[in-house]
Amino acid sequence: MDLASQSVPSPSSRSLRERFSGMFTKKLDWDSIKKMAIEWIRNPMNMALFAWILCVAISGAILFLVMTGMLNAAIPKKETRNAWFEVNNQILNALFTLMCLYQHPKRFYHLVLLCRWSPTDIIKLRKEYCKNGTYKPHEWTHMMVVVILGHVNCFAQYALCGLNIGYKRSQRPAIGVGICISFAIGAPAIAGLYTILSPL
Repeated sequence: MDLASQSVPSPSSRSLRERFSGMFTKKLDWDSIKKMAIEWIRNPMNMALFAWILCVAISGAILFLVMTGMLNAAIPKKETRNAWFEVNNQILNALFTLMCLYQHPKRFYHLVLLCRWSPTDIIKLRKEYCKNGTYKPHEWTHMMVVVILGHVNCFAQYALCGLNIGYKRSQRPAIGVGICISFAIGAPAIAGLYTILSPL
């Protein structure tokens, strides 16, 4: 695998020192940042992502406030608080499941590319996973770890979604929910750390 990787040329990239010196020699141009932000938000995909983040933040905040008892004065009845908890829990569950449904085909595609590992596949995968799209030692193994963790994240979220929809809150198995949440949160977190700490 590594021999195949080495045979594929990498694009030339600026050194780390050059990039940092370029960043710190310039002052922040707020007008250009504003233009970039407006341009970014005009993209329908980015607009949808922003809406998703906003919904997660609002629903997560409400869930946190209910869980910690900060809304006890505003919502004195326990049944009402439980209803608020469940509604926001289901909203978050739906939002994260939607994100997994969106991401999973791409992760399957990357898995197929890793299994084929042709020169064109290597270039595509490097653009996704490697810094500057350049060759890294044992990159196939490192990419495979990240892709598998992505799949673990998706499958754990699907299982969690099934538990949330299939059971009432009182009947929901706490161990199952705990395991699913642990994998659903842990897998992408480990993948992110692995991407940063590994040679990728």
